[in-house]
Amino acid sequence: MFLAPMVATACLFLVAGYDVSRCYAFYREANLGVGALPASAEDRPRRLAPDQVTLRHALLFLLQKANYYWQMITALPLLAWLHLRPKRATALDVARLIIDTSLSPWISARQLDDGGVAATLRVERFAFPLLPDRFDVDLLVDFELRHPDAPVARVLRFELDGMTIDSPDEQLSILAMMVSSVAHPVVHSFNNRLYQSHADERLAAFEDFFLHGQYLNWCAWFWPGLFFRIPCARGHHWYKRVLAFNAELPLPAHGRASLAQLLPYSRSIRFLMGARPVLARALRRHGLQVDVEALFLCSILHAIDHVSCDAHTRGRLLRNEKLSNAGWFNLIALIFYRPSQHFCTNLLAAKRDKNALYQELYTGLHAIDPGLADEVTLSISY
Repeated sequence: MFLAPMVATACLFLVAGYDVSRCYAFYREANLGVGALPASAEDRPRRLAPDQVTLRHALLFLLQKANYYWQMITALPLLAWLHLRPKRATALDVARLIIDTSLSPWISARQLDDGGVAATLRVERFAFPLLPDRFDVDLLVDFELRHPDAPVARVLRFELDGMTIDSPDEQLSILAMMVSSVAHPVVHSFNNRLYQSHADERLAAFEDFFLHGQYLNWCAWFWPGLFFRIPCARGHHWYKRVLAFNAELPLPAHGRASLAQLLPYSRSIRFLMGARPVLARALRRHGLQVDVEALFLCSILHAIDHVSCDAHTRGRLLRNEKLSNAGWFNLIALIFYRPSQHFCTNLLAAKRDKNALYQELYTGLHAIDPGLADEVTLSISY
């Protein structure tokens, strides 16, 4: 009668021991070149691989690992329900997945004579998970939006590497990979610049800004790379190269005029455009010397990117017709796109009473959009 608890306890100890060993391995590898780092963050190239971390921060990722274990457990009933009651993807889902995520900086938009908006998403010379050993892939999507109070969308053209994609399910599947594997790594690439400030004594009370992002940049390729089931030898290692290459893509020119055209249609753009000055004012008022742009990207924008990608893919079957359909795309979405802050979280809402800065920041963000403010994390936390 005691055998089952003993086996369960032994398994827990084995998992915990393995996780601790991985955290220490990460700590050692991340600090191999720390002595040769430039003094200024501006002199460091933007990249995904972490360039330093403290042992404390490496071990604190054990908290987020526990969240991921629960994330995997809760993904299974969601996956079962998805296959029992799937929703068909629509043109509006496709348009929203573009305008509400980190793909939006690559959009150009103009107003139509009838009051609608014509928009083009153009991303060039990137690596795509399902097209191995290619670093010159292009994506072009033309679409229109009308009636912001009850939005209607129409996709006019969708071409990946010159291949026309007609199925909304496959369009949504491709865009989910574009967010997670092309645009989102660019956000992660700013974490080294942010982490450079972790040793500043004036920021000792704000350690939450520096949690988890370095570890995620080190390891987040492995399991998604396996689950994509990429049609080539050692496909998960190709996926590691995809993330590293795309993280260093040139930043698109911020087209505020184009984003302004999309404001009536995009909850995320409205929130993010209001959130950045709130963060900048709060940091300035409290006299904190931290890279505002890096913190904004790695905290507020990063979290909203996950929330939006999950919202516009959840319940839809992500499946391909022209590309390989072997990957477990829906499981990937439920584990890695879905926010994974279940307990011991780094949510701003949960920590707003910790200090005056967090309280001020939460109050300002809550005034813009209470729902999205509650999703903001203080770092790249998952």
